[in-house]
Amino acid sequence: MGDKVFFERKQVKAGYRPDIDGIRAIAVLSVIFYHFGIPGFSGGFTGVDIFFVISGYLITNGIVRGVDTGKFTFGDFYIRRTRRLIPALLFTISATYIASLFILSPKDLASLSGSTVYALTGISNIYFWMQSGYFDNFSSLKPLLHTWSLSVELQFYLLWPFYLIALCRKTRNNAARAVGVIVFIVLFAFLSIWFINVDSSGAFYLTPFRMHEFAIGAAGVFVSNVLRNKKINGLVYLTGMISILYPIFYFDIKSIVFPGFYALIPCVGTMLLIISGDKTKFSEVLAHRLPNYIGEISYSLYLVHWPVYVLSSYIIVFTPDTNQICWMLALTVVLSILLYHCIEKPFRSVHKARLSGPSFSLACTLAAIVIIVPSASSWANNGWEWRLPEEIRMINQLDKKDAFDYTWVEQRALAQKSGFEKNSNKTKVLVIGDSQSADLINMMQESGLIEKEDVVARTIYFDCGSNFVEDNESEKYFTKLNARTIAKPELIPICKSQMQEAMNPDLLRQADKVYIAFLYQPNLVDYVIHGVEKLHSMTDAKVFLIGRKNLSKSSIEIVNSFNRIVGVERFATQFRDEDTYSINKQLAAAPGVKFINMMNYICPKKDKCLALTDDNKPVFYDPPHLTKFGAKYLAEKIMPQLQ
Repeated sequence: MGDKVFFERKQVKAGYRPDIDGIRAIAVLSVIFYHFGIPGFSGGFTGVDIFFVISGYLITNGIVRGVDTGKFTFGDFYIRRTRRLIPALLFTISATYIASLFILSPKDLASLSGSTVYALTGISNIYFWMQSGYFDNFSSLKPLLHTWSLSVELQFYLLWPFYLIALCRKTRNNAARAVGVIVFIVLFAFLSIWFINVDSSGAFYLTPFRMHEFAIGAAGVFVSNVLRNKKINGLVYLTGMISILYPIFYFDIKSIVFPGFYALIPCVGTMLLIISGDKTKFSEVLAHRLPNYIGEISYSLYLVHWPVYVLSSYIIVFTPDTNQICWMLALTVVLSILLYHCIEKPFRSVHKARLSGPSFSLACTLAAIVIIVPSASSWANNGWEWRLPEEIRMINQLDKKDAFDYTWVEQRALAQKSGFEKNSNKTKVLVIGDSQSADLINMMQESGLIEKEDVVARTIYFDCGSNFVEDNESEKYFTKLNARTIAKPELIPICKSQMQEAMNPDLLRQADKVYIAFLYQPNLVDYVIHGVEKLHSMTDAKVFLIGRKNLSKSSIEIVNSFNRIVGVERFATQFRDEDTYSINKQLAAAPGVKFINMMNYICPKKDKCLALTDDNKPVFYDPPHLTKFGAKYLAEKIMPQLQ
């Protein structure tokens, strides 16, 4: 009988919609499975949009009832929101911060500390917007990345009630209210779709470009009574279910621009489920005990899952295998149940609360300050490097900003040259590429070649992916294949211009040598090879194609994970990057050019990969970029191959 209870329909309390908790279950599971890399959930990130719509519906429904009965007060509204969200959020952030003190490297703890301060002040979405994107490779190093959506929700609570109350007080007619909400949706949806071409990261993280998603749920409050026919309700419900399941299983961030127009599909689908769910038997599946319980603890599941995944992966060091993912899922479930029953549920109950509303809010504020103070300290003090052994601490003292500036200084200077020197007897060298060509130029600089040769650089952003694309392939390349320009279409004209400058016939005709170096994207290698062939056909110069040289982690991350220096080169072999080896193998087959396999120098032996120089200086400050020490160290080994 105990097992059977999970598959029985839950008894419905007055005003309670168990089917909505079932929708929450779909949303949270899709997000978790997406984040944990479960196959088949390539669009699981749309679960967040489903949550936004549900929140918009429930909050609007409560406010409208309160306004119409004369019982709504801002104080009561915000205290209820505080009880519902803040205790579990505070506990999760605090536990994550404390655990990170023992797990994360100084650099990563400093980043975590910054996100802690922003998350506790309700603006972590702004913090992550100012950093790199949600879908980038480094998101897995941000244990509080998922709090961006909670910050958006909190900001929605600050703004939406004022518009909604003004609308409700102006008219009591639901049709007129629906029109007011729909106008809001249309305006902000157009704003979001427009802005994604201006700043795709901002369109993802910032509240003004997500407001319409909450408002779509709000519209459901005013149109829910329009559908009365059971058959029509059933059809609407099935349409809504397809509209949320299709994005979960078939959306892929590599091939779509998100949120934009695509976010409207799961949002409208969720609204259709809500307005028809209480009028059709199809919703009974989601109203049963198991999906209902998952929906009840969905907030705790959402809070817990990402810190569990990030910190566990950090300890494991490598990409988790299937068994490790299963353990992470199990740990997520256990911790979520504990968080729900011990923190979330007790604190959100007004009747069981020992503190009055204002006192409770003050207690939450004081608790937040207790965490903000040390977080601000560890953020300002480089992640408290004193936690590490002295030899490791010295390596961590590398200033990443200085290292980044070093990468680009010489490249930028050489890229400003209009062409080769006239009447010069020096060897004319053209260097083409992104930050990897900048690394190559720094190796040339450290070896003294820059002074001996006439070097001109032509920079092409990593996002562009190649030095050349045929005109008849351009649209397909930039809008369907290149994930970077799909996400940032504003870069397309810049890429075309940079490619044109790099393929300048006069430069190619004059050059004695051409070096091409990119952080090549795996799915664009064929275009790179074709671009190299095109370049080779335009010049008599000797063409060198420089392969990728990166491990999967930086030297500093590798040393911090190993926590000692002796034997680190053997430990570093575990961070060989599969994409790098696969790409280099393809590039080696490019005809008519000399391929330089950089990994022969980075990992010269089966049991040795380069993390530190002979005097224990870091070679890479992030996975693909060289420090000054690394450039000097590698120059001695690689430059003779380029002569």
